[in-house]
Amino acid sequence: AYVNRTQECLDIECVRVRTFENACETERLAFLTSVPELYISARIENVKIKMPSLPENILFLGKSGRGKTYAAVAWTADRAGKDASMARWYEVPMLMARFRASFRDGAEESELDIIAELEKPHIVILDDLGAEKPSEWVSETMFKIINKRYEEVLPTIITSNLELGEISERLGDRIPSRLTEMCDVIKLEGVDRRLK
Repeated sequence: AYVNRTQECLDIECVRVRTFENACETERLAFLTSVPELYISARIENVKIKMPSLPENILFLGKSGRGKTYAAVAWTADRAGKDASMARWYEVPMLMARFRASFRDGAEESELDIIAELEKPHIVILDDLGAEKPSEWVSETMFKIINKRYEEVLPTIITSNLELGEISERLGDRIPSRLTEMCDVIKLEGVDRRLK
């Protein structure tokens, strides 16, 4: 039976403090080499999501500037601890561009190489699901990625500016169906922090 695991969150504090201590700590986090500079100082103690504990798989939903990427990176850094080499951040539109490039003659990597890369990290962040131009190919490729991580029971954190219904309209019903089965859905509300 489906259990509604959607949490409404109004209180997220995205503090980006660059100190020597923070910089030294983030140096050991190998996955942060894949994270945009803006988020490398993300800390779980600055993410005030009202939940008993953070789950293995999370789908962060909310409009732009609500703190989804910050929360995803902070959760991953906290979960990975000293072994953050087990985590990797991917921006979905750029990931789709890599897949498209893999089809060119003489490509350095194949579609299967990229899929295998996505299976290696224990924790994967898929940032900005739904921002890519929708197509049947994009839908099929994203389903392969999400379904493989689901079947292998690997923690996956996904962010999207879209609601579940909008994801369904853009990428088909299979992806939001799988996401609601595997993820706790956290909706980040409030104002766009970038416009404050």
